[in-house]
Amino acid sequence: MTGTGSYTGGTYSATPAGLSINSITGTITPSLSTPGNYTVSYLVPSNGSCASYYVSANVVIIPKPVLTYTVTNPICDGSTLDFDLNSNVPGTTYHWSISSGHINSTGFVFSGIGEIDLNQAVNLSNPTANGLMSVGIVPIANGCIGDLVTIDIEINPVPVATVQVSDNTICSGEMLHLEFNSTPSNNTTYTWAAVNNNGVIITGGVYSGTSTTGILDLQLTTAFPTLQGSIEFEITPFRNGCQGLTVPTGLIYVNPLPTAPKDLFESEVCSGEDAALEISVEAPAINNTILEWEIIPSANVTVDVVTTSPSAPLLIGDSVEIADILHNDSDTQGFVIYRVTSKLGDCIGATVDYIVRVNPLPKPVLTDGHICVNQATGVTYQGYVLDTQLSNPDYTYTWSFLNTITGIYEVIAGANNSTYEAMEDGSYKVVVTNTITNCKSNEVIAEVDEVFPATAFTATVSDAFTNDSTITVTVNPIGTGNLIYALDEGAWQDSNVFTGVEAGEHTVLVSDLEGCTNLTIDVIVIDFPKYFTPNGDGIHDTWNIAGLNQADAKLYIYDRYGKLIKQISTTEGSKGWDGTYNGAQMPSTDYWFTIDFTENNQQKQFKSHFSLKR
Repeated sequence: MTGTGSYTGGTYSATPAGLSINSITGTITPSLSTPGNYTVSYLVPSNGSCASYYVSANVVIIPKPVLTYTVTNPICDGSTLDFDLNSNVPGTTYHWSISSGHINSTGFVFSGIGEIDLNQAVNLSNPTANGLMSVGIVPIANGCIGDLVTIDIEINPVPVATVQVSDNTICSGEMLHLEFNSTPSNNTTYTWAAVNNNGVIITGGVYSGTSTTGILDLQLTTAFPTLQGSIEFEITPFRNGCQGLTVPTGLIYVNPLPTAPKDLFESEVCSGEDAALEISVEAPAINNTILEWEIIPSANVTVDVVTTSPSAPLLIGDSVEIADILHNDSDTQGFVIYRVTSKLGDCIGATVDYIVRVNPLPKPVLTDGHICVNQATGVTYQGYVLDTQLSNPDYTYTWSFLNTITGIYEVIAGANNSTYEAMEDGSYKVVVTNTITNCKSNEVIAEVDEVFPATAFTATVSDAFTNDSTITVTVNPIGTGNLIYALDEGAWQDSNVFTGVEAGEHTVLVSDLEGCTNLTIDVIVIDFPKYFTPNGDGIHDTWNIAGLNQADAKLYIYDRYGKLIKQISTTEGSKGWDGTYNGAQMPSTDYWFTIDFTENNQQKQFKSHFSLKR
């Protein structure tokens, strides 16, 4: 309203617009005036005969509503809006509208009146991405419209957690490894808490906490050494103030460690015996413990595996007997280490070494042999020495002889040395014992046969002057031994014929492989040297017929022209021809001879030649 006049005490006196009284002009502006009820008076001037007069009117200024509010910003996906709207005018109503491209529109109201309808649940169209919504609110009171207020609300996704458990069954003392992930993953932290704990101790005594890395390593042990424990963890993700659902790991089982195998002093066995190890576990034992072992033998020990590793599960009080056969074929003590480890499922207990020392056995050796028996009298005149070929002073010997009637070896009284001379044929057995280790040898058996010796033989020499003399031996009776022959104590041979025998006297020997026959005779082979060298060196200085030794034999030497040079004797005492004639040395050349002699009771003559060399 515009006019002239004055305003006092809430009453404005004025004239109509365009008129002036006392040149005072005033203005009523509702937006700048305090709301309230006002009376307005203005003077109507006289007009001719009409006198001036006042006119009054009531003016009401209504207040404009002004919005005030509180709101949680940001909010989480699935949360409800929590606007608290107020204004300066009682009875104000609030008109609102929402705009957003991130909200799931299904069932969502985008405009309305009233605070209650505004506070509705908000769901993101993409639950893994941040969203934004714009809320416009207009207050209206008494027909007056207040100013529009626009509020931007951030909507954060609720993290969805996943949990990876390294193993849902671990051994007491092992680390449990948990990894947490979430969608979305950035800026997510996790709270964890141990629940459903049944007999599990967490090292450090911390049973809940917060992880910013998504990794949690906890060492778990059983509260009771022989009982399985279990525990569960709950993981809750948080991101930008939004709490996700709690995820359980499920029960994680913690198995007790099996107790160690019982320790054992070192044991000793003899080669060929079993290890004889009986192994259990230390108290308190746990059912279903198994034992497995590694076999570590020394270089001189071999193992015939009889008991396999790992063993069958043990019940309390059970044990495992290892009956492997251990062999030591050397002459020195060896050993086998059984490295035994206790296990319960995947849980490994302690490892203990069991040492079994393996002593070698004495190793007697016997060779079959023969005794020599006089065939006529049946008397043994040469026994056979059975020799074990052992000399260890710690050994004792037990000799036995087979009784062919009972079929039992009977101990020979007084036979306790490393050798024994058998005087009768049969089967002999020896067992050798090491008095230090008490290890006994395997039974060693030798057979002794009787042999009847040959008692006579003859030797026949081929004709004299044959240039390739042979001696043929004939044994009669031959005995039961395997006969062998030798000439002049040379090498023994199986053949009874000697060839290429030089002229002269020879000794023929006959024996047998059993050593029962020992016969000799002398044999003469008649021949002549093909040359001689009378130079005084003591070798081939004279020439004569070899092996004849006949006093009535006649030997004549001629030169190449038939001139008689020398007549000499063929007896053993003859010195032979020294290569001279009437004291003068004869030249180096061939010389001839004739010999008249008796062979096999027949008169014979032989002619030939030889060389003199100087």
